[in-house]
Amino acid sequence: MQIDSPIKRLISISNGRSGSKWVADWLMQHPRCFGRLEESYLFQRLMYFSSPDWPGRSGGGATLHPWVNEDYLNQYLRSFADNFLTCPVEHRIKYDGQPYVIEKSSANHMAIDFIRKLYPSSYFIIMYKDGKNWVESLLYHKSKAVQDRHHHAPTIENMIEMWQRTMSVIENAKNDDHVLGVRYEDLLKSPVQCRDITAFLGIEHHKDITAWSDNASFNWDRQYDFDRWKTLPKDVLNKMEAMNGALISNGYEPV
Repeated sequence: MQIDSPIKRLISISNGRSGSKWVADWLMQHPRCFGRLEESYLFQRLMYFSSPDWPGRSGGGATLHPWVNEDYLNQYLRSFADNFLTCPVEHRIKYDGQPYVIEKSSANHMAIDFIRKLYPSSYFIIMYKDGKNWVESLLYHKSKAVQDRHHHAPTIENMIEMWQRTMSVIENAKNDDHVLGVRYEDLLKSPVQCRDITAFLGIEHHKDITAWSDNASFNWDRQYDFDRWKTLPKDVLNKMEAMNGALISNGYEPV
């Protein structure tokens, strides 16, 4: 039996360390948008249950138990996501039957196909920035993230691969009307590009979000140092040369 979801429109916002939190916070000022600002990694965790390696599948292989077919499993996972995403009281007050529910997690863009199984009409906003500064930002925050969240600390090679994969996802989705890549540097230099995001989502550029972005507590243009990556140790810079091809093809200067 097909069960309707109360969530008609899901907005997925990712990539960490690239302005995704600001964009999520800004969109939540819109009267039709609500969500959680904290990282939930909801869909990355739910994907585990649809994986062939999930112990709940017969023998740990690719076959589900006879009474659990793929459609049943996806509906169950979506039901869990529905409850998780809409449970806070303040969200229900704002909920009007046709909301845009925002789910901001760093790696959502790596789960697009899975999220679409649960919410076919989802929109995906993928933030990205110069890979050199993205690596620098991860290195700067890595020790705190490991301490606070017990994350596995990625290597420089892991970071480079992660950035390149993100750029590949954006490139492969350039003709997808429900996927928007937003360049962080362009947004910093010209906040008016926020209108591109509301146009992409098909919602009014409401006065509430205009006022919020106009009164943001930082100066877009001056607080961001585009040359921060140059302060990295020489051995790190040498490793980062592996990303030069992808940097150049995406309009960034090489290391």
